[in-house]
Amino acid sequence: MNSKIIIPLAIVSLLALSSLLLINKRTTLKSDQPTIYDWQSCLQNTVLSSCDQDDPLDVDDCNAAATASSSCNSESSPTASQSCTHWWYYYETSQGSDALPDSFYECASDCLNFAQQNNFYYQNFFSPMWINCALPTYHNN
Repeated sequence: MNSKIIIPLAIVSLLALSSLLLINKRTTLKSDQPTIYDWQSCLQNTVLSSCDQDDPLDVDDCNAAATASSSCNSESSPTASQSCTHWWYYYETSQGSDALPDSFYECASDCLNFAQQNNFYYQNFFSPMWINCALPTYHNN
């Protein structure tokens, strides 16, 4: 009789402990994410190059990549990805201390192929803004 009670009790205890560990791990991961403030601060300290600084023979391709990428991630674009629309809504309603949400990273992922159509644009504008400044290394504690 006692073993019938002890085994389910042990299982419930194990599940409860596992849940606490998962919640703690998720909280730790979230706290390592850069905040809106961290992202903005990084952007202010980063030089983003425009296509007019590219090789004159490559400017048209750079502008095409910039236009396609902007159409994907701009909050005012009718062709913006759903993730980007969610990201900009979050951005406008959040506080600087809020962590960058999943929609930010999903937006970057949605628009990555457009940005990579031109190496100069990707390396000197898209990557610094959407990737480099969103890495946990830019998190200010």
